[in-house]
Amino acid sequence: MERKINFLFSNGQTNFYLLYFCPVLLQILCQMIRNLLKIIVLLMCMAMGFILIYALAIPLLMLFHGCDLATAMQLMTSVSGLRLVQTLQAVLVFVLPVFLMLRLFKTDAADFLHLRKPSRKHLIWAVLSIILMMPFMNLMVAWNESLHLPESMAALETWLRQQEDAALQVTQKLTSDISLLGLILNLLIMALLTGFAEEVLFRGGIQGMMTRTDKVPHAAIWLTAFLFSAIHMQFYGFIPRMLIGAWLGYLLVWSGSLWVPVAAHAMNNALVVLSEFAVAKAWLPEHFAENIGTGSAWGWAIPSAVSILLVALYLSDSKFSIEKFFPKRK
Repeated sequence: MERKINFLFSNGQTNFYLLYFCPVLLQILCQMIRNLLKIIVLLMCMAMGFILIYALAIPLLMLFHGCDLATAMQLMTSVSGLRLVQTLQAVLVFVLPVFLMLRLFKTDAADFLHLRKPSRKHLIWAVLSIILMMPFMNLMVAWNESLHLPESMAALETWLRQQEDAALQVTQKLTSDISLLGLILNLLIMALLTGFAEEVLFRGGIQGMMTRTDKVPHAAIWLTAFLFSAIHMQFYGFIPRMLIGAWLGYLLVWSGSLWVPVAAHAMNNALVVLSEFAVAKAWLPEHFAENIGTGSAWGWAIPSAVSILLVALYLSDSKFSIEKFFPKRK
């Protein structure tokens, strides 16, 4: 037995494999540990951000409205209070933690987050794709909302419905301001700021870390999309939101620029704001946008899905390009 072992390890080919694979495996392990530390730091910064939201929101409301503490607490659920909280959340929970994490690990933020100038082609088609997918996504939303948990999980389903209703109430309250200033503020906060902040965290930060770990974009994209949908705590919109998250992830890989999914995300949120504004102004019938692709109009979902597939084939050239996504540094 000893002679056999000595023979195996004296074999030149075996020595070559050991010399080649050991450094590679060690490099992968070190990268995984480094990314795990990054995730821990990111989560800690996000937790601090949540604490800072309420530490700053109440004093700011007292300052803006010239009111006492009790009144400021009540204003937290007002339109102005919700806008302030949403703004602070975008900055303190989504954006700053990512940049702080990259700073601590001495990583170039522009390079890591792919903050490169996008091509006009990718920008235009990314925005148009959100409009094209509306009927298909509406059908998916209607199907997702029809799902029910087993009777043994009735309590959980009730809680999930309550979370869904609470999120809907926040959106309705924010869009209840139908003044021109209210529309502008909602587009700035709910569409532009939120779209940028969530893409920095999910596509730029989380998907970026996972892609650098395994070099398999599909796995990183779909896992990030799952987390993106889960963090919204809206089970009855989970699947369509995950599909949109995956689409945003592919847009990043195909374009190599974070600004492309940011533009698509902002467009998606802007459509919600604009449709709610148009309905409130009686320019559109109630639930007009949501009904496209559902009920008797379900047929629109088919060309919608086909058009998205064609856009995907066009933007991706039917394949991934890791070399393009991660250009070699000179």
